[in-house]
Amino acid sequence: MNHAHPTPACPAKSMSIHRKKKIAIEALSKSKTQTRISEENGVSRKFVRKHRDGAKAAVNDHFCESDEAILFTIDVTDAWIGVSQDRCHA
Repeated sequence: MNHAHPTPACPAKSMSIHRKKKIAIEALSKSKTQTRISEENGVSRKFVRKHRDGAKAAVNDHFCESDEAILFTIDVTDAWIGVSQDRCHA
């Protein structure tokens, strides 16, 4: 008879977004090794690298220089899309 034992939940799956951010920031700062960060948080080094790389990309995107200046941005909401669709079908 096979008595299956439930596997413990993966800490990374139930981890809060704030804790994931903390891991990413620690990895970016290089104040600790990735191994130490992973051990302290019960996650893999791959998990630490993934979040470090995501945070690094976000920082790079934020400070990206473009040849073209952005003249303006607009916020598009569901309501705005609905109004635009109504006008097109009228």
